Amino acid sequence: MRCSSIKKIDNIKYPAIVQTKADGVFCNVIIKGGNVEFVSRNGTKFRMSALAEEFKAMGVDNVVFNGEVLIKTADGVMDRKTGNGLVNKLIKCDQTTASLEDKLAEAKPTRRSKIQNELNDYLEELDNIKANVIIEVWDMINYESWTDGLDTTPYYDRMVNLIEAVEHNGTEGNRVNIIETHYVKNEDEARAYFMKMVDEGKEGAVLKNRDLPWKDHTSPNQIKLKQILDCDLKIVGWYPAERGSAFDGGIGG
Repeated sequence: MRCSSIKKIDNIKYPAIVQTKADGVFCNVIIKGGNVEFVSRNGTKFRMSALAEEFKAMGVDNVVFNGEVLIKTADGVMDRKTGNGLVNKLIKCDQTTASLEDKLAEAKPTRRSKIQNELNDYLEELDNIKANVIIEVWDMINYESWTDGLDTTPYYDRMVNLIEAVEHNGTEGNRVNIIETHYVKNEDEARAYFMKMVDEGKEGAVLKNRDLPWKDHTSPNQIKLKQILDCDLKIVGWYPAERGSAFDGGIGG
């Protein structure tokens, strides 16, 4: 379920719910038959065993959580560009590991040591990423409703269920957190919260109606509050498109 632009802000009925707009990688956490799967927006599955244990500890089943995966630091969370790059390495880890193992198997004796070191360094980096990965969640949807593309349960009630599930998690990892959430009585309060997020270096906020259903579409009942800045830019260089590509003969970048 995607957000509408600020042009739809008149659809919001107050009091409403406002939340931080997370700067991570979107993730569906699918719990079905006690099995936990992490699936990216395009359907790619990836493994996060420590997070999986926390979701199992909640004791819920046949549900789907919506959230964003982030990398924690000593001061909070890693910046969007760096953190998302690390999470994407985690998403592609099976593919990259298999590629390096194939190279190792096919390498000549003189190159095996170099490729083995490359594989070892990569696996060590993956362990470091997994040790610092967290997720901030904002929705919990019935699995069958999620597959059907519609859950009519009001968002307020889904949030109550979400809070109960996360608080029931008895592990000490603290890797699963509910996104920062507040109630606002009017648009001025919503915009004040949005500016607070911007001042803290975050992307913005999301404003939602309390009775918001979950639906697989661009919802007119949740609004993305995000900075829009105008500027004039001067092109100082360019390179041609690759030969044979759809842009052959034109500008590549």
